[in-house]
Amino acid sequence: MRSDITAGLGFIHFSNGRTHTPNMGLNMLGLQIGYSYHYNPIKNFTKTIDPDFQPPIRPEIVKHPKPIVTPYWEFTLFAAGGIVSTERPIGEEQGPRYPTFSFAMDFNRRTTPKLLLGVGTDVFYDASIVEDFGTTPSSPSDYFLLGWHFGPQFMIERFTLVGQVGFYYYKGNPDIRGNYYFRAGGKFDFTDNFFGQISLKTRNGFIADWIEWGVGLRFFNREKFNANK
Repeated sequence: MRSDITAGLGFIHFSNGRTHTPNMGLNMLGLQIGYSYHYNPIKNFTKTIDPDFQPPIRPEIVKHPKPIVTPYWEFTLFAAGGIVSTERPIGEEQGPRYPTFSFAMDFNRRTTPKLLLGVGTDVFYDASIVEDFGTTPSSPSDYFLLGWHFGPQFMIERFTLVGQVGFYYYKGNPDIRGNYYFRAGGKFDFTDNFFGQISLKTRNGFIADWIEWGVGLRFFNREKFNANK
């Protein structure tokens, strides 16, 4: 068979991550249907030499043996900054912008060649909290939020997809930001110990809080890692 009919479900979300207002966001959910035909150009080159040769119509899957990875722990430190803009009623001017800061410590367990499972703690600083209070907070600690998180990381060569769910255990104002948050993004390993990461931190579900632009350091069992690369 040279023909395929394909179908799938797709979801796309557009957002500026609260860097500008208004941040209306856009969610797109759609059904994809397609048709593909597999040409066989190799046959045109081989028919004059060997008319009986039948090259494969479809590409063959080349399977390589999976590398052996001895499970090990790693410890990472991550620091990031960002800018947020507070919401204003539609039609009004751009809201003021405030700096944000994220710091995370993680313990990750590498269990397979592609998978890390981890748990860690977060320290967040958000200067826009001043608007949630309605007045200047009485203490500098009111600008901070503390939480803990867990989640998987999927590694593709030097690129890693990060997905985490977290829960607050301290907020200067208990009535803001909800009780939980998510972090989704990716990081790139410049070296075995140094990486860059861009991620979106949310609040109370999937509402964008701010974009984290940061770098991190990794500490791990180098001997085991290098022995099984």
